[in-house]
Amino acid sequence: MFNHSSHPNAFWTVSSDGSVCVCASSCSSSPRTYAAGQELTELCFSYGHKPNTEWLYEYGFLPPDNSHDAWPYFVEPLGSPELVEIKLMWLQELGLPPRIMLPDPATLHDGQSCIDSAALLLLCLAALDDTSDQFSQTVGQIELSSPYFSIGGSVVDDDEKLVSVPALAQWALGHCTASLRIQLVAMRTAARSSPAASQQVQAYLNIEACMIECIESAILKLI
Repeated sequence: MFNHSSHPNAFWTVSSDGSVCVCASSCSSSPRTYAAGQELTELCFSYGHKPNTEWLYEYGFLPPDNSHDAWPYFVEPLGSPELVEIKLMWLQELGLPPRIMLPDPATLHDGQSCIDSAALLLLCLAALDDTSDQFSQTVGQIELSSPYFSIGGSVVDDDEKLVSVPALAQWALGHCTASLRIQLVAMRTAARSSPAASQQVQAYLNIEACMIECIESAILKLI
């Protein structure tokens, strides 16, 4: 078992015969220890770039200052069963998973947004709701004509038309921030009510709650 390091000094490869070879870096600044008069260096791999949720679930620990952290936001397809069926067809056709990885705003460079074009498309599609009077008044009345639909009398038959529907992006982002707020409250409640949880779990709950709040604030600025 090789430990993880953000500055690994070893890597593995698979040979042509199927065997696995561990290769050590020729230049390593890793700490050295001594045993029986021999100088020893621990070889460490990189486990990859993962959000904290995967680190805790797969390995049981959190790397310090994870610059690749992101919150897995699962969309909920709203609307009637007929509309949900159309949405699922669109997801399959567009190759979109029902999950968005919302990056930590602190890790983004100038000009980057935690909502990219694919995320906005998924949020807009999920937020369509033909059972909501408020949606009809704010965005427009939805009429179904599988596999397409119309909003406010305008036919929507591709992704570009969908994200350009007036007021839909703002509606979808607002729905996203409301859902994030619910998740944030639940996570902070869990952190306060689980004093017996392991130190790693407590750290995870607190770190992710802070990140979700930052993501929520960043999205609100887009509305």
